[in-house]
Formats: sequence, structure tokens, C-alpha cells
Amino acid sequence: MDRIVIFDFDGTLFDTADAMVVIFRKSFQEVGMGCTEEEARHYMHQSLQETIVESGVPQESINRYVEAILKYLDCPEANFVTRPFPETREALSLLEGLDIPMGVVTGNTVPHVKGILSANGMERYFVSYVGSDVCEAHKPDPEPLLKCLEAWPEELRAKACYIGDSLQDMECAARASLPSVLIERTPGEYEGYQGLKATNLIDALSLLGIHANS
Repeated sequence: MDRIVIFDFDGTLFDTADAMVVIFRKSFQEVGMGCTEEEARHYMHQSLQETIVESGVPQESINRYVEAILKYLDCPEANFVTRPFPETREALSLLEGLDIPMGVVTGNTVPHVKGILSANGMERYFVSYVGSDVCEAHKPDPEPLLKCLEAWPEELRAKACYIGDSLQDMECAARASLPSVLIERTPGEYEGYQGLKATNLIDALSLLGIHANS
């Protein structure tokens, strides 16, 4: 089937919310700042640069803060609470069975994402990965999605779509001229959003016209 499905990672394929709380708290502590659970769950839906500006990390501490984020991404305490959503494996198996290639565009780093996918036996599903360590520009800039699409022939790229769990994911897709579906796992979280919206990956694929009997 001439389709490409690209996924966000955190909050879309894997439940990393509890892990990000751990990572943010430890990273802010490194620069002498605090971070509540509520703040961490807010920061995880935006770029690292936005978080630095909004939280007020001092200019002289920015490099140390970024280094701390990278250091704690793979800490045992965070990895222990990182898990795929219940329907993730089913969704990826469905696409594999339909010969639909897949990619990942994430605000996380590619080695970290590959490590988690490999530990869960899911790395084989994906052809292309783009993370914050690959592109200078980050979501909602379209560069990460456009970079991911370079893995496929130009004539196939027009058939690509993006599935994510944040408004910046949706803006990124729109700016890359790709159809998209917003995953809203918390009812009412994106009440005013007017685009395609689903509560899980299987329903998101259905909205894109991808079904088990496609």
C-alpha cells in the first residue's frame, strides 16, 4: 500500500509521562531549581527550548541543564516506568501486515528511542528516525518531518501522515503539509481542537482509512 505513517514517540507510542517527571525533576535539581509533577507534565508537551525559556533556567545554567536532560533520559528510575501503550504493538503489527512503512519523529533523541523500542522488540517496525539530535530545528518547525520523509522516494512522500499527542505535533504536520491525527488520551485535554482526533492508535489509523481489512 502506498502509504507512510510517521509517529511521535512520547505520549503517542509509549507512555513516558512518569519517566519525564523523573527526568525533569532530576535535571532541574542539577541547576538548583525545583519542578513539580504538574510542571513536568506540562513541559513534556513542548520543546526543550520552550521549557528553558518558560521555566527561567539562567543563561549560565542552560548547557548544564541540557546535559542533565540527556544524562537522565536513560536512568534506571525513568526506564522502569516507561512502557508502550496497550494498543501500540497491535497498531504497529497492523501496519506491518499491510506493508505500510513507518517512521518516528520525536523531540527525544534517536539513540534513546531506539533503545526503548529495541528493549520492547519494536525497533524492526521503523525505517526512519528523526530526533532532537538529528535536526537543528525542532517541532513545530516542519524540518524534522521533512527530514524523516527523505528515507522514501519523493512520489511516496505525498502519501505520508503523522500521528502525535500534542498541538505542536499537529502544527509540525500542518507546516509540512501532511495530514495528521491528534491522540487525546485524557478526555477534554484538547477540547477546542478542530482537526482529526482519536483516543488511541487503532482509532487514529481508522480515521486515516487504515483498517485490518484494508
